[in-house]
Amino acid sequence: DPPQERQRDPLPRARERGEAVMIRRAPMPKHLISLVLLPVSLMCLSLRGETDVYLLIGQSNMAGRGRLSAGEELPCEGVRKMDVFGYIVPAKEPLHYDKKVAGAGLGVSFANALYAADTNRTIVLVPCAFGGSRLSEWEKGEYMYENALLRTRQALRKLKGTGRLAGILWHQGESDASDERLAASYGPRLEKVIGDLRADLGCGDVPIVVGELGRYLADNRAKSGQFRYFEKVNAALNGLTNSIPNCACVSSEGL
Repeated sequence: DPPQERQRDPLPRARERGEAVMIRRAPMPKHLISLVLLPVSLMCLSLRGETDVYLLIGQSNMAGRGRLSAGEELPCEGVRKMDVFGYIVPAKEPLHYDKKVAGAGLGVSFANALYAADTNRTIVLVPCAFGGSRLSEWEKGEYMYENALLRTRQALRKLKGTGRLAGILWHQGESDASDERLAASYGPRLEKVIGDLRADLGCGDVPIVVGELGRYLADNRAKSGQFRYFEKVNAALNGLTNSIPNCACVSSEGL
């Protein structure tokens, strides 16, 4: 999502009250309103064994914009998510609620692969990405950062000692790839964001997985001049594996 298309409601009062919420653009769907009206006791799900919590942050590549078929919207076995209201519910696409166009993303397939490898653990995803967001909007003190922090803490509290933060997934950079200055400073700035998140969540060197920007951006650059510095952003993402402990970068080769 290009930055100029963003329309954001920062919800300052919610932030002052310390509430963990997701930003919404569209009117609340009726089926979600019904969840709010259900007794809290009905929202308590049975979680199998230990629970691994994963924070999903970034922009539209993380939030997901893939088209969904009917079967892909079904709940996933062994995978939960924190919904827009802060409840732990069965996970299904779309995970995010940032914009009306939210669709399939990487979160569900990631969680399904983890659950398939160990069905004795439950996976809980905490979706916090927002399409079109710049890295500067994820810095400590900014709304995106504080919202992710609050939602993660809320998820861990709801699990009452049975869960742990097992990892953070980051997929962002397109909004910084059209400005040479932002692309050149991307690595140190993201390193600071990750360090602050780890410190504020008290999770030590929890695993961080970052994803390269798609190589298809070269075509966009040739046609419109956008994303002309995306290789610099990708180089910075790869460089994090040398400067940050327990960090991995996923290649976008072939994409």
